[in-house]
Amino acid sequence: MDDMVNEKVYRATLHEQYEGLREAERQCRLMIHRHHATSDLTCPPVFDNVMCWNVTRAGTNASQPCPGYIDNFRINGLAIRRCMENGSWYVNPETNSSWTNFTDCFPDQSKRNSVNNSLNIIQTIQVTGYTISIVSLVLALVILLRYRYSQRSRRTLSKITILHINLFIAYILRASVSLLRNYIFGRAFVLSLNGHLKTETDYTQWVCKPITTLFVYALVASTFWLNVEAFVLTKLIVDWKYLQKRNNVFVHIAIGWGGPLLIVVPWLVLRVVTEDDWCWISYTCEWSMWVFVRGPVFISIFINNILFIKIVRFLYKRLKEVNKSSHFNKTIILKMARTVCILIPLFGVPDIIFVFLSFWFDVEYLYAEMFFNSLQGCMLSSTFCLTEKKVVQEFWKFIYRCKKTEQNKTGCRRASQPSLSEETTVA
Repeated sequence: MDDMVNEKVYRATLHEQYEGLREAERQCRLMIHRHHATSDLTCPPVFDNVMCWNVTRAGTNASQPCPGYIDNFRINGLAIRRCMENGSWYVNPETNSSWTNFTDCFPDQSKRNSVNNSLNIIQTIQVTGYTISIVSLVLALVILLRYRYSQRSRRTLSKITILHINLFIAYILRASVSLLRNYIFGRAFVLSLNGHLKTETDYTQWVCKPITTLFVYALVASTFWLNVEAFVLTKLIVDWKYLQKRNNVFVHIAIGWGGPLLIVVPWLVLRVVTEDDWCWISYTCEWSMWVFVRGPVFISIFINNILFIKIVRFLYKRLKEVNKSSHFNKTIILKMARTVCILIPLFGVPDIIFVFLSFWFDVEYLYAEMFFNSLQGCMLSSTFCLTEKKVVQEFWKFIYRCKKTEQNKTGCRRASQPSLSEETTVA
């Protein structure tokens, strides 16, 4: 896949492609308007929906460098158009319309197919992972809401549960909007092989922009809630009464849901004022995406990693004190490994690795990133709820009660049936 990147292709955002096509069409219309027919047998100038073709002598091929305003077109490639002997442009029998050969403009087809296959696999991972996360998060949410009021005697635990519930809601929102966005934009802007730039979502202009905005908010909100949970956990390790202080829980809830608005609202204003096109999924200025979206998210992830290192160091010191040993032993290693594995999804540790990998790799790192991101909600619900000792015990009690009820029903049915001896006596 790296070879595909080294093949030297044009890079253009959807906005740049759209503007380039509009300008090319405008220039071509002027040329067609100025054209005067001659006695020579030639094909007239024409715009093929991608680029403009000048007057061409009959029975010859016209060629031009691939346009630079189409993303992923080869820089050294040539587009070819055939002028037939009768002075008309070649008509493709499959489409019944004039046709331009852009084959040489595309990168090596086998590599292109390889990338497409990779993207299909990544999309499958995304849909599967987010679906699993939604199911597990909803289940965990129901369990927490069911047992929350049974913890009134332990106020700190109850308040922690409130924060867990909000974290789960944030990740349910993120997973749901991601699946919806993937469904709507999955077949969006396409440059077909016959040279027509088309969109299958023209009707969604008024729908896709709110969905894009909601997606950005869900992404930032889920990151903020990771920060809130990580910060609270760091505080509780030092002061277990931290959440009992007045209004602490409400302050954290306000930060978790209100904080993202400080990022999303400026981004929304920027899009409306300067880049109000293409469903807000492309960026004319790459810096705006980093300043208003990726930058704050990266800073949040970076803070989480600092808190992660701080907690791991604290736990290491405590475990050494408990084991009264100045050296590592098997018990410390196992306890540390278990604790670190539990904390990794909470603090989003792999996210910072994926940010750096994105600068050096094209598609490969997306497998790991999408796998982690889509299943992060499942990991969090398992860590905070589904693998808790009380939840597991209640689950097995429920299974036992179901089996016992089924056995009782079976016994009742058998008892209600007359025995063979009774049937004989009656007869």
